Amino acid sequence: MFKNKILQTHLLWSLGIFIFTLALSVHAGDEEIDSLFTPVTSMDSAPDDAAIGVAIPGSQQEVIINLIPLKSKSEAYEKVRMDFLDHSIMVRRTKSLAGLKGSVTWIGKPENLDGSVVMSVCGSVLFGQIELKEGTYKIEPVRGANTHRIFKLDTEKAAPIDDGGLVPPKDEFPGEMNKIPALPAGKDDGSVFDVLVLYTSGFAEAYPGDELIAQISYLAGVANTSYANSEVSLTARVVGLLAVDYSDNGEMANALDDLTNGKGVFSKVAALRNQLGADLVVLLRVFKDDNDACGLGWQMLSLSSSFEKWAFSVVQVGMITQGSSISYCTDQTLAHEMGHNMGCDHDAIYATGAVFKYSYGYCFYPYKSVMAYCTSAETRVSHFSNPNVSYDGIATGAEDANNAQSINKVKQTISQFRNSKCLGAMTVSSNSLLFNREESSELTVTITGEYDYPVEGETVKAKVNAAGKKLISISPTSNTTDTNGQATFTITAHKKKGTAKVTFNSGCLKKSITAKVK
Repeated sequence: MFKNKILQTHLLWSLGIFIFTLALSVHAGDEEIDSLFTPVTSMDSAPDDAAIGVAIPGSQQEVIINLIPLKSKSEAYEKVRMDFLDHSIMVRRTKSLAGLKGSVTWIGKPENLDGSVVMSVCGSVLFGQIELKEGTYKIEPVRGANTHRIFKLDTEKAAPIDDGGLVPPKDEFPGEMNKIPALPAGKDDGSVFDVLVLYTSGFAEAYPGDELIAQISYLAGVANTSYANSEVSLTARVVGLLAVDYSDNGEMANALDDLTNGKGVFSKVAALRNQLGADLVVLLRVFKDDNDACGLGWQMLSLSSSFEKWAFSVVQVGMITQGSSISYCTDQTLAHEMGHNMGCDHDAIYATGAVFKYSYGYCFYPYKSVMAYCTSAETRVSHFSNPNVSYDGIATGAEDANNAQSINKVKQTISQFRNSKCLGAMTVSSNSLLFNREESSELTVTITGEYDYPVEGETVKAKVNAAGKKLISISPTSNTTDTNGQATFTITAHKKKGTAKVTFNSGCLKKSITAKVK
């Protein structure tokens, strides 16, 4: 018995050492990951005035960002470290989304912390948000410096998000939209809905060059982060952009009416929407001091495919100064207005009606969900109400406030407002190959997205027809595209003569070639 006790003590001691060593090795592993952010210490660092007003004083830091881990889908960059201000956090990637013109949106969750991170990159420009329970941090480019600024938002200065969704007239339908009939409902399964984004001349001026794409991708990324945080299996995909010569000033109700009815500069929107297969249409404007709120969208009150005629919204972006008062539009505004299009409304006290009896936002002091309006809670977090999901130890919804359940129920109908189009292209380095027996040759498949930009991280599968398997083999049968959008395969001829067919697939893209063995 005495020997057994000694053995047990020895085992417990060894187990304790093992656990301690493992903890040290995990910590050391995290320390070996370089931070995405390198502080700028030069005397030439940019002034703070770009963020003055919406930032909490003393909460700003200028950094150089390593964009390589954010643009890559490699497992090596599945986890990143972020050192900023007085924080050092590890963030694990949960989603990487390819966007328009080579942009990438990186979404992640901090380890052992409530919150989320979303960053969108186009070229060398990044817009992002780090949301932690003690505050929300914005990341924006510093023009002319090739650096970025991180600052903590003063949530007390957030402007009213809207005055509620606008309910369509019962007996009135937009004339211009009826002239071009909607495409018949397709087989879209509700996992993705497509968005056409229009932007004003003022918006393009406010966000020049790659900033335009990065900002639009980021706003959609905030919506996608909110879906993921709320257990909503849905992705918003921007499928097209259109610049319009339209004023940023004036009431949003007028802008929404012009957009919905195809008036003036919006006369070609209906045709473009059908061409791109866009389920929802959004107009982005710069926030001005004569705007009445930050957004406005049509409110769906009953689930119906006929609501596609009203799937429009107007979203304001930026900040304004009125005397000594400064206010800004929250980056959840796009997600909020699209939420109205999907039948969600504000928290019950401020709501006018929704698609289901539980399709309401929720206030859980000091926080409020994406759709909630309550003024008692200052901090809006990237969560749609869901009683089964908590933030900072508090349920984000209730039985009668469950936007997540509501969106999951309507998403298939929303995604079928228009048939999704197969966007992008697949090219193969050769459409036909000629082999001697037992000869090998490499073949390159290239995937490009919208606007002919290469797409990294796409899976390309290769399949040889049944008869052709006696003639050739291909390796690998599945490969992933690199930073140039390319995946390489090797075809090897066997000893038998004949012609084989090889088909490559990647999502909705498909291409076949012939391989002849002589």
